[in-house]
Amino acid sequence: MFCSITIKSLNYLRRFEKAIEPIEKAGQLSTGVSAMKYSYALVLNYNNRLDKSFEILDQIYKSDPNDLMAQLGILLKHALLGNKKKALTSITPQILEWSKSDFTNAWHIVVGYSLIG
Repeated sequence: MFCSITIKSLNYLRRFEKAIEPIEKAGQLSTGVSAMKYSYALVLNYNNRLDKSFEILDQIYKSDPNDLMAQLGILLKHALLGNKKKALTSITPQILEWSKSDFTNAWHIVVGYSLIG
């Protein structure tokens, strides 16, 4: 949650590049935490470093395809690539149920929908 709020705050300030180093360090301290890796991928997206972001999102998915962050990552990746059908099929009932627990969770899904139109 904290990373999500921090990233959104930087969004409003348009200082995405300043988020790369701190989120990289946080990721090194929390190895194996998919939410941190997903947050890092978001920051890379905001900095137009899609190749590196997609690499991280793929790693999360390969590590555990049932992980919610992995599934969100695949949604985001396919949405950014314009793969509408793949993006839509990546929205699982598990993700939809999870999105009801907090408004920031639903935000990630809304981003995917908005990118694919």
